[in-house]
Amino acid sequence: MAAAAAGLLVGLASGGNLRPLLALRLRWPLVVLAAVAVRLLGVMPPVATWPLTPLLFAASLLALLAWTLWHREVLRGSWLIALGLAMNLAVVLANGARMPVARAGAGATSSALVRRGQWGQYALAGRGTRLAWLGDWLLLPQPLGRVLREVYSPGDLVICLGLGVVFFFATRPSGPIPTQR
Repeated sequence: MAAAAAGLLVGLASGGNLRPLLALRLRWPLVVLAAVAVRLLGVMPPVATWPLTPLLFAASLLALLAWTLWHREVLRGSWLIALGLAMNLAVVLANGARMPVARAGAGATSSALVRRGQWGQYALAGRGTRLAWLGDWLLLPQPLGRVLREVYSPGDLVICLGLGVVFFFATRPSGPIPTQR
């Protein structure tokens, strides 16, 4: 959300306005809300212990990827979001529908993950982890890391960059820019 807000603020500060953003017509917006709900609920008891939770997470990533690609003509810059989602989906599918989390950062996000080795759609990274470099291993530097105590993947960072770009461009008219004579 911070990346989207930053993109919006930079867009407005550089001469954009809210009219183009408010005029956007997105199809099937509930797909995005449902996918976010799956991610959030996936780490809450009792959903975190359901055997289908990892599969629901992988399906939600796939749905978000498809939705983003479907809107690539409407949301300029959304190809970055799609790239980040594809990176996350690749590592999740390579690891049994779970996002691997580096042990060094796992304690900052979930004590249940550290105790159990798996929690919801997450699993501790280890020797058998495939594509570990695409998993959750990035911690934010202090003091920001004290506030946002999560571990992020490279795909998450690309998604954040994409959100900023999309919201920046959403403050701009979509047609050709008129020139003054």
